[in-house]
Formats: sequence, structure tokens, C-alpha cells
Amino acid sequence: MDFGLIEREIARFDSQEFHGGVTNSLIEAAELAIGLRFPPSYVEFLRRLGCGYVSFQEFIGLGGPPHLDLVKEATYLREHSKISRFPRQLIPVLADGFGNYECIDTSRPMADGECSVVSWLHDGGDDQDCEEIAKSYLEWFLSVLRMIQSVDTQDVR
Repeated sequence: MDFGLIEREIARFDSQEFHGGVTNSLIEAAELAIGLRFPPSYVEFLRRLGCGYVSFQEFIGLGGPPHLDLVKEATYLREHSKISRFPRQLIPVLADGFGNYECIDTSRPMADGECSVVSWLHDGGDDQDCEEIAKSYLEWFLSVLRMIQSVDTQDVR
């Protein structure tokens, strides 16, 4: 999947803002800080968009406000998740506002370095089997954009 498709889809929304792409050195520092290698599609997102929002949905990354900073979010979740331990192999990319996160699961990278996106539940237990919701970050991102479009269209009616 081409990242240009994602950018074209984002441009269709009236309400959207991203905080610009970030440098390779900032990406490498973030990988070092949380001890994980980012899949290529997430690196491309960080390089091109950084972090931001579309309509009502915020996307965690780098280069924006503290609540969207993946290093701060991952560190906080690792240290402060109360009901269920936040697994070290997960990279939080979207919070649902109720304590649950959609995350990149770096535990089983594919041959091309991509990783699936899973759902982590704050009350799912320490050994929960996180449900896979997409095969890659770009596939997941596109599906979230389509969900937002569907909700926004229903709200207009």
C-alpha cells in the first residue's frame, strides 16, 4: 500500500491536523527510548505526518503535543497500567479514551519488517491474547480513516 493513498484520504477531511514529519534522528531516538524497532510503515507515518488528528480521532506519534507522544505514552503505560500490565513489545498508536489502545505488535515482524496492529484492553489481564485488527500499520490507518468517514457521514444526516 502506498502512503500517498493515506495522504490523499486525509486531505478529504475538513477537520484534520498533523504536526509535520519528524527527522530520522528523532525516530531513532524514540526507538532507543522505548527499546523497539518501528515497522517501515510506521516510520513513514512519523517521517511524513508525525502525529495528529482527523475529525474526532487522534493518532499517536512524534513531534506534537505530549499526549500524542509515543515515547511518553509507552513509558507511562509500562509504568502505570494498573489492572493489566502493558506489554513491552507494543507501540501505542491510538487511545480509545477508556484506557484501551490499538498498538503495533513488534513481537512477530513479517519478512518485510511490517508488524500487525492489535487491540490491548486495559482490563484484559496481564497475559491477554491481543486481538489482531490489521496486518500492517498502513492497512490499519486506512481502515480507521474509512471508519471516521462513515461516522462523519452518519452525523451529517
